[in-house]
Amino acid sequence: RQIIMDRPLLTLKKTQETPQKPFFGPHAPTRNQEITRCMEYLESTYPVFKDRRPLAIGVTKALLAGELPDFVEIGILAICMCRHVRRNSYVRSIAAGGSRYGLDGEAVGPISVDHMEHAKEIMDERRARRAIHNKRKKEAI
Repeated sequence: RQIIMDRPLLTLKKTQETPQKPFFGPHAPTRNQEITRCMEYLESTYPVFKDRRPLAIGVTKALLAGELPDFVEIGILAICMCRHVRRNSYVRSIAAGGSRYGLDGEAVGPISVDHMEHAKEIMDERRARRAIHNKRKKEAI
């Protein structure tokens, strides 16, 4: 068994109650569709995801400890969390400072100075890459 964040991977036991997802054929959901569905679920269930508020440390463990729908798999949830925290709007909210928020939307603690500085560095790198890209694009015209 592989351990992720001090928790063994969950395995679904095939029972008659659990409807099987079609893995092949035209009705099988693609990975991107599963990720989109998971993101839509997180944003509709937890406002901190929709508002791009800084998340509390360990919020993934809290999500795994709670009740998740059958369509949310651990691997897809991990991808969703990675995509969420890499969004420009989320990184900007970390760089701005303030509080971190739990799944219930309540502030749980301040953002550390190290995290704010790291977020600012990420934003600076992204701006520099965008400037280079725009310069090359302008030269190509």
